[in-house]
Amino acid sequence: PCIVVAVHPDKRNLVLSRRAILDRENEEKRKQLLKELEAGQLREGTVTKLMDFGAFVDLGGIEGLIHISKISWSRVKHPSEVLSVGEAVKVKVEKIDLESNRISLSHRDTLEHPWKNVSNQFVADMVVKGTVTRIADFGAFVKIAPGIEGLVHISELAYQRVAKVSNVVSEGQEIEVKILSVDPDSQKISLSHKACLAPPAPKKSAPGKEKAPEVEEPPRELAVKAGSEPLKGGRDRKSGGESIGLKW
Repeated sequence: PCIVVAVHPDKRNLVLSRRAILDRENEEKRKQLLKELEAGQLREGTVTKLMDFGAFVDLGGIEGLIHISKISWSRVKHPSEVLSVGEAVKVKVEKIDLESNRISLSHRDTLEHPWKNVSNQFVADMVVKGTVTRIADFGAFVKIAPGIEGLVHISELAYQRVAKVSNVVSEGQEIEVKILSVDPDSQKISLSHKACLAPPAPKKSAPGKEKAPEVEEPPRELAVKAGSEPLKGGRDRKSGGESIGLKW
């Protein structure tokens, strides 16, 4: 099927358009699809374009956008880390704006939530390997499984005092960590890198600086205060008992 665009009898020439037919059919499909689409629906689509901020998906006559934050449960720097052009993908319809003809989609919500069974995967005192994903002033975030990150507080990075987190770890570095606690409700995991390191050897005191042993002082009540007066009593003076017949 084609549309006749122009007729030139003198030249015995016809100008036809196949694209006009396709555009008309696509417009009809688009209008019908907009009537059927509802927020919360699951749809199949094809990735048509990848941008820094997300991925465009053709739902069958109309395109929707998966924002980069809705592509995966894991932190994604670019959509190409998860999706590719031409790939068939399952999406959830989040929002439909008929005035601006915009459809917001989510691929993340079609996947199982990574924290659903986190208590069965990770428990306190378990030692695992992870990758540093982000550094903050107060510590480092470490990914120990897809979509699951924990925090190594700055006090748990090393035995010595750490002035700056980047002095110990860097983004993309793989480190060993020990799980301190798991809180599935708040989706928080506390980790320690220090617990996986050998403790430092005790410092030896320098020769000649040994501490002298402490000498206990005598009790204050035993101390005798020196005075100038002679002590009273003794055997060379009378006791006073002779006046009543006693001889001491």
